[in-house]
Amino acid sequence: MQVHISIPCITCIFMSLACAAAVQNGFDSQQESKVTPKDINKLISDLSSNDFKTRESASKRLVEIGEPALKFLENAERAADPEAQARARMLMANIRKSTNLAPVEKGLEFKLVADAEWVCPEAGTKTPIKIHLIITNTKEAAVQVPLAQVLSVSLKDERGIERISPFGQERSVAKSRISPVLQKGQSVTIELEGELSQEKTGLFVYCRDVFSFYWQTKAELKKGPYKLSLRYTNNKPASQTGELLWIGKVESNFQTVTLK
Repeated sequence: MQVHISIPCITCIFMSLACAAAVQNGFDSQQESKVTPKDINKLISDLSSNDFKTRESASKRLVEIGEPALKFLENAERAADPEAQARARMLMANIRKSTNLAPVEKGLEFKLVADAEWVCPEAGTKTPIKIHLIITNTKEAAVQVPLAQVLSVSLKDERGIERISPFGQERSVAKSRISPVLQKGQSVTIELEGELSQEKTGLFVYCRDVFSFYWQTKAELKKGPYKLSLRYTNNKPASQTGELLWIGKVESNFQTVTLK
């Protein structure tokens, strides 16, 4: 159970919408033959058109292009036109969701990292499983985030039925409940301690965070695929000691996990 800070090597990259070199990131050879930087720039420009159909057509095409359009939309979000800004934010969220990329909400990226296969243990034993949430600051302004009582775990079966629920706090743990200050490009990782438990009544999943908040499955699980995600929610603008905090609600990308 850990909460740690990651500070990547930061290289300053200057990019403009018209820079052809910058748009090679995210394109493979097949995509390049279908869509060019010039095409995307034109579509971005069409987001500010006075014609409703032109704006809608551009929005639809940008979603179809998907991930390669994200860098352009990030630049468009800083444009002067308020409607273009709003459309850029909406389109980036739609693209990230449709391609299962980690969502970015109010400048923070929330990325779920988990084991893709959960191996069922033998009777009376347990198997550890990894569930991490990596929160990265993508904006210029520094930010802090709460670490306690902000997460909820979702584990849905093939029918979309929720199979896990909060269980409570085992004990109070004296740890910092606020992240350090995150500069642009820095991240904090919240690691959940999870385990599969083969009991007399069946197979169950248990997990807890560093503050000993617990979640467990409601009933025994069967082998097969499940959809795992984490929800992060904070409504408090400041900590008890006065630190200003990120406020918002977001669900991470999902991970398909298979019980084997």
